Amino acid sequence: MSPPPSPVPAHDAPIALDPLECCEANHWWTVARIVSNVLHDVRNSLQVISGNAEMLLLRADLDEPARRRLNDITTQTTTCVEHMDHLHGYVRDQPDAPGRVKLSDVAATALAFRSVSLGRGGVATSLTPSSAPLVVSCPPRALLQLLLNFVLEAERLVYGREGASLTVSTEQQGQRANVVIDGHAHGGPSAHADASAVAKNVSTTAIAELARSCGAELGRDGGPDAIRVVVSLPAIP
Repeated sequence: MSPPPSPVPAHDAPIALDPLECCEANHWWTVARIVSNVLHDVRNSLQVISGNAEMLLLRADLDEPARRRLNDITTQTTTCVEHMDHLHGYVRDQPDAPGRVKLSDVAATALAFRSVSLGRGGVATSLTPSSAPLVVSCPPRALLQLLLNFVLEAERLVYGREGASLTVSTEQQGQRANVVIDGHAHGGPSAHADASAVAKNVSTTAIAELARSCGAELGRDGGPDAIRVVVSLPAIP
């Protein structure tokens, strides 16, 4: 069981951004608006590819190697479409209203969004959901963004190091539902470029606001070789 997390500190005053920081923040704001349309077009193209592969699979004269390759195409395109649907739901410009959220699904999406980068950095990943489904009430996109901030922080610490691992788990603790993010590594420094001062500045403020909007409490511990973050929310039936 994780130790009870400490309350999220209040963040009353908005951060002050200089012109360069405003440009960087605006850059990512525009990327979010553009990528939604790009995802839609790519999704349509993938569905055409998958549909053609499925039609070819109906042919009786296919040899086994060709059939295996076509099955690989349909499997991979289906996986890509699922990931793109998750990403599109995250970046699209619409109100993020509170609702019933299955905690393990959001935790799995946060880890899946970084799976390729983590694999390139030699980071072993695992997802450990609780034995019973945990449901919370919060804005789902805000919760995903909150978890992504911590997954990215753990990734920066362990990327490219010996014995690098990152585990995302969900657990029940009394009347609360927790997401626990654990990162461990040893050896030399991370091969991942450290976040810029601008990104750290924005991230710190965003985490406090996202936690507030989700009704979450945060616990954090770590050092040069490990990080452990607990995101705790009230569980609902």
